[in-house]
Parts: sequence; C-alpha cells; structure tokens
Amino acid sequence: MGEAMDRSVDPCSDFYQFSCGGWVKKNPLPDGRSRWSTFNSIWEQNQALLKHLLENGTFNGSSEAERKTQSYYLSCLNTQRIEELGAQPLVDLIAKIGGWNMTGPWDKDNFMEVLKVVSGPYRGQPFFSVGVSADPKHSNSNVIQVDQSGLFLPSRDYYLNKTANEKVLVAYLDYMVELGLLLGGENNSTLIQMQQILEFETALAKITVPQDQRRDEEKIYHKVTIAELQVSR
Repeated sequence: MGEAMDRSVDPCSDFYQFSCGGWVKKNPLPDGRSRWSTFNSIWEQNQALLKHLLENGTFNGSSEAERKTQSYYLSCLNTQRIEELGAQPLVDLIAKIGGWNMTGPWDKDNFMEVLKVVSGPYRGQPFFSVGVSADPKHSNSNVIQVDQSGLFLPSRDYYLNKTANEKVLVAYLDYMVELGLLLGGENNSTLIQMQQILEFETALAKITVPQDQRRDEEKIYHKVTIAELQVSR
C-alpha cells in the first residue's frame, strides 16, 4: 500500500497524487487500455494462470467441469479443424431451427421456437434479456429480471445519429452482407434483406431506453407476478 503513495506531495494540496502517485508512476497505462488499476492487474495475472493451466497437456482436472473447460478451450485453438468445418455447424443449426430466408426456405411460423433456442441454450437474447439476480429492494431473495436487450452496435446513438456514424453503419452493413454471403445467400437479395435488418435495428434503437435514463433504479423497477406478466404481454 505504501508503494502506491507519493509521500513527497502535500496531501492537503493534492491528495490524489499523495495517495496514488506511486502507483501511477510504476504502472503506466498499457497500450490499448483506457484505464488501469490493481483489479485490472490481478485479472491479467489470473488470465495468464488460467491460460497456462488450460494449455498444459498434463493438467488433470479434478472434476468433469474442469475437464470440459479444458476441452472447450483447446477446441477453440484447433484452427485446422475450425477451417475444415467452416460455416457448416452454423448452417446445420439454422436448418435445425427452421431455416433462414436469407439462404433458402424457412418456417415463417416457427418464431417462438427459434426465440427459445437462441435465447436459451445459445444465450443470444434478442429483443429482451432474462436472468436471475437479487431483488434490488429485497436482497435476501432472488427474482427473475426481464430487461431490454442490447443492440449489436455499442449504443442506440450509432443508429440514430447517422451523420456522425456513417462510416460505422456502412462498415456494419458490409459485415452483415459478407456474413450472409458466406452462409449461402445470393448477392442482391442478401444486400436488400440486410438493409432491412439494419432498418429494423434502427427502429428498435428508437424505442430503447437511453442509458442515462436508466441510472435511477426506481424508474426501471417494476415488480410483478408471473400471472400479471402473462396478462400484460
């Protein structure tokens, strides 16, 4: 703790420099970082330790969960197998849940089933998110919390302030079109439909509550029973 301080500074003149000057001097901000603290440093050390363990061929996990974790981690490093599989696993999943009109026939009446799959096992959570955590007003009990989901771009402003974010929106559309083509889409129809998706996301952005309006816990706390939720849907 003492090493983080700068005792050469008068605490009455600059308390921050007095209490943190030593840390700032010995820990310059790493490249690519907007902030750095002891928590970041500890997290980096933990990540390095986990990496060492997971890549260790002699690591013998004591539980099935540890063995599965290592297997999952190593599968992500198997670039040769990933290249061999290509888009096929995703193509198979799309076919399994009813197809995609971007690349072929699709089941138009299968929306609820698709929503269950992508938001359940695959944790995609489009439109809204669902999770379990402590009741903000009664921390001794947990509640199911339903909230608006995030948009693909970092915030709603990217969609609504089109002039300032034109380059981002163009790049985003190019990315979506390329993805559609890689999954088997046809050139013109893929572009048209991806433009429609971007327009739809923009419409969602318009009804998304801005972050600055969500800071007041009272405004986003609306506790209801499951029966009441079913009636209000």
